[in-house]
Amino acid sequence: MNLIDKILEEWSYRVNDGMPNPSNPLHLIHLEESIDELHLPREFKIKFLEKVRKYVDNAKNRELNRVGDTYGSDKEKSKGDKEKDPWDDYEKNKEKFRDKLKKKREKDFGIGDVEGGEKSKGDHESKQNHIKKGFVKGAAPGNAGSMYNEIMSGEVSDLLQDNPDATEEELVKSILDKYGDSNLAKQNSSNRMAGGLKTGELPDGLPKEERELYTKTLIAVRSGKRKYQRSQSASKDLGWKNTETSEYFGDSAGLKKQEEDINSASKVVDLDGNEIPKDEIIELIRAGGGGDNPSDTATIIKNKDNGEATILFTSDKDSTNAIIAQSSTKAESTQTDDAILQLGDDGKLSSEESEAIAGERRNYASGLKEIENKLKSVTNEPANYLKDNVDDKVVDSMVNSSAGANPRKYFDAEKKKFSSDKKIPKTDKKYSDFLPEGSDSPPTDKQIVQALLNYATSGVKDLTGPQQKMIGKANKENGGPSVEESVEKVRKDSIELLDKQISDLDQIEVDGVGVGTYIEGNNIWKQGHMDAIGGKKGVHKHRGMFETNHAGLVLDGNVMKKALGVESKEDFLKKLKVEKTQVQKSKEDRVTGSTGLVYMMVGDKKVPIMEKRQRTKDGPLGKLQTVYKWTPEFQQLIKDNQ
Repeated sequence: MNLIDKILEEWSYRVNDGMPNPSNPLHLIHLEESIDELHLPREFKIKFLEKVRKYVDNAKNRELNRVGDTYGSDKEKSKGDKEKDPWDDYEKNKEKFRDKLKKKREKDFGIGDVEGGEKSKGDHESKQNHIKKGFVKGAAPGNAGSMYNEIMSGEVSDLLQDNPDATEEELVKSILDKYGDSNLAKQNSSNRMAGGLKTGELPDGLPKEERELYTKTLIAVRSGKRKYQRSQSASKDLGWKNTETSEYFGDSAGLKKQEEDINSASKVVDLDGNEIPKDEIIELIRAGGGGDNPSDTATIIKNKDNGEATILFTSDKDSTNAIIAQSSTKAESTQTDDAILQLGDDGKLSSEESEAIAGERRNYASGLKEIENKLKSVTNEPANYLKDNVDDKVVDSMVNSSAGANPRKYFDAEKKKFSSDKKIPKTDKKYSDFLPEGSDSPPTDKQIVQALLNYATSGVKDLTGPQQKMIGKANKENGGPSVEESVEKVRKDSIELLDKQISDLDQIEVDGVGVGTYIEGNNIWKQGHMDAIGGKKGVHKHRGMFETNHAGLVLDGNVMKKALGVESKEDFLKKLKVEKTQVQKSKEDRVTGSTGLVYMMVGDKKVPIMEKRQRTKDGPLGKLQTVYKWTPEFQQLIKDNQ
């Protein structure tokens, strides 16, 4: 395989449809990533990208008659003067090459029939390729850890189809023997324990460096056993004795295979034998990962006697302590507005009341935005200080700012942007516009640092998390201004305003529930996938179609009903209690975020069920994000009600 073929193959794995398009700006970003993955020289990358990029259609390029030509092309040169370039072969034989690439992708990822071979069950080829290559950002949702659990739990379920009496130890050994040396396994190897497992669950003599992989495999085994049990139970409910069960991963190849297998069924039924329109199921498959279908993986069971099929969706978690959902103040604000308007639509508030409350809510939103703008003003101070004091120490702090195995990780990503002609989103400017006058080509590390600081102090709307971390670290290490007190005040004001919104809106009641609590409860209901309790939409519309699998522990509508002691959303809202937020502090006793507890009246006891944490993922200068987790008390209720 020549170099161009290698680049294009790597590129094809990164774009959604597997067909690289040089006219697609997003595809060109993936092309840069592909060249970096192959560790090719920077000079080659620049030249190669020039060959791929085309002059866009604008007045200047039309005048020069070069629209659609590659960058750097010269129409005045004769063919004899042109240097032979391997990209020319691709341009001449584009369709032929794309067809060849398509067939290879189909073979590698199990999309469609593999020429000359038997069609594999489910999305087997695709999953095998992910295991071999390891997690690649953009090729599949999630991260290396979630990919390992989701794929391996499906593999375990398949193993149990052939050997239902296999023990946990045998299943772990089988998975590690087969996949323990794969790139995906290596990405999940360290000395840490996964999923809250205890050292007592490890085999004697296991080396420390193998703990993470072993515990993640054990979690996948327990999740896979549940998937197997669930498929057996579904077949029993339907009275099917001659079945074929296929497990699917949630990448684009897996979703496509699910659609193919559903379309090939004579009909699709729920667990009560009622027919479901295929269009409805395909919509749910395409919605996988959010909205009406918050699943990661799927199981399709086919009755080989009559061709009928049923489908089961799963949200895969490594433990009940895993993060349930993440959100932002902006997203929560939108949800709140929607909930208020819905009260009006349902006739629980008059249109005047609904509009008045929505207006009051917008005042809180404006107040919150104003507070967050203060944070932006505060965080500009370090960037302004560093900009005026760039020396070798500042450069070293910025360059080596990542706490991971590669200290240059953040900086190298910025270097790619600021040393290129990449456009800044939603502007006419380029990142390279911020380079100091007279910069080298390629620019030095110091020039990139200056460019980043010029950019950070130019009035841009938001800095990325890595940019904030780089500036925050350099500011701290180089005698920059102390902003902790100002940041702390912003945090406090933000938290207090969010609490005040709930308490003020609680002055108005709907169905005996304060509007503030009602809105917060609506949000909790959504984030906790509680539509499983008598839901009428999406995967919750059909009995047993969806569940969350926490390493074998099930959380579905039945478990939720028993654990919470409720039968409906209305019942849930009436028993809901929202406590005043508690601030979280750093080691230096500064407010960094908050934890809010959501309580339920379970019987005559007030039980905390969910933690709503506000924290920043982007260092001390970042905006607050919201993370939802089940409390230890509710986790115990999940276990008690299996």
